[in-house]
Amino acid sequence: MHGTFVNGLQLHPNETAELQQGTEVTFGAEVTRGDEVYPAKTFRCEVEWERLRYVASPAKKVGELLKS
Repeated sequence: MHGTFVNGLQLHPNETAELQQGTEVTFGAEVTRGDEVYPAKTFRCEVEWERLRYVASPAKKVGELLKS
């Protein structure tokens, strides 16, 4: 209704945007109705990387793969 903004730039309907570390996304715009004020909601994208441990599992035989 009031738009979606990425780093302050409004997206057009159905437009996509790449989100990266630190990207700010805002949904809507501030709306005032009488004495009440409804602020836009802004979120910042943060990524936290974790070190993954790879655990090898026994390889299945081709015949077992075809049965599943």
